[in-house]
Amino acid sequence: MAQIPEPLGDVATKLLFENERVKIWEMRLAPGEQGPLHQQPYDRYLEADVVPGQYFYIPRGGVEVARNVGKQAYYELLIELKD
Repeated sequence: MAQIPEPLGDVATKLLFENERVKIWEMRLAPGEQGPLHQQPYDRYLEADVVPGQYFYIPRGGVEVARNVGKQAYYELLIELKD
């Protein structure tokens, strides 16, 4: 199994809100830009400009990098559900 480098980054570019139940983030990426390698510590929902108004459920535990491969600025809103 491949080693995961430390330290890992945040799941998005800006933390907007946090309480005992949720963390709400925004992610903004310019064309060709990528965010840091990060791990999903919580289950989360994300809404993104890919298809406005559509959202995706993403289970915890994955390690990923967000990359904007498009020609326009990318924006997403992430809602992490704490245990």
